[in-house]
Formats: sequence, C-alpha cells, structure tokens
Amino acid sequence: MSEFSSIRLPVALHALASDAIVSDALDGEQFAARQVEFIKDLFGYVAYLRERSRATPVADAFLATFVNLLEALELNAPGEAQACAVQLQQIIPVIFPGSTVFANSIAPHAVTPAIETDGAE
Repeated sequence: MSEFSSIRLPVALHALASDAIVSDALDGEQFAARQVEFIKDLFGYVAYLRERSRATPVADAFLATFVNLLEALELNAPGEAQACAVQLQQIIPVIFPGSTVFANSIAPHAVTPAIETDGAE
C-alpha cells in the first residue's frame, strides 16, 4: 500500500480539485503503460495548442506538465523533491548535450549532496 492515500495538487489544477485520491499500487509494467497513455494525451494537447496557433505548442505543453509534476512532488514529498531536483540538474546536460543551458542555471539554489570520501586525495 502507498504511503499516500491522497495528494495535494498543483495550484494550476485547483479549478479541477485541490487534492486527489491516489491510484492503487502499480507495478512497473502497469506504470509504463500508463506513461504511454499520458504521453499520447500530452501530444493530443500539443495538437490542440497547435490548432489555436500557439507559437511553440510542444514546448508549451511539456513545460506546463513539467511544472505541474514538479510542484506536485514538492507539495507531497518535499524531502524527495530536493533529491529529484539535484538529479534533474545532472540529467539535463546528458539529454541535451551541447545545450547552452547549464545545470547550475536551472536551480542555482539547489543543494548538491556531499560526496563522502575515505580521506584519500
């Protein structure tokens, strides 16, 4: 059973609800299938934005989604949100090699976890 029975939703979704009941536990395969459906829905939203002449419909749809996911993470698991932010800073340059966006500019106030050493240099 999940440690969460309900979760707080991001402010941008409060017109629908301020909180939601958590789904039943999902295994990896079930979650992957739901991610596929979510990505299909996301690109459906891209089509909607494109039909309304948005200049950057893909970026707009994805950015709104990322912001809502990150806000939901911070609202419901702030301790893990910080760890996620640090990992995201490390992943962005790998996914977008050669990008002019640097990890430190994404979240300059994020605390990087200390790396323990055995004293050898």
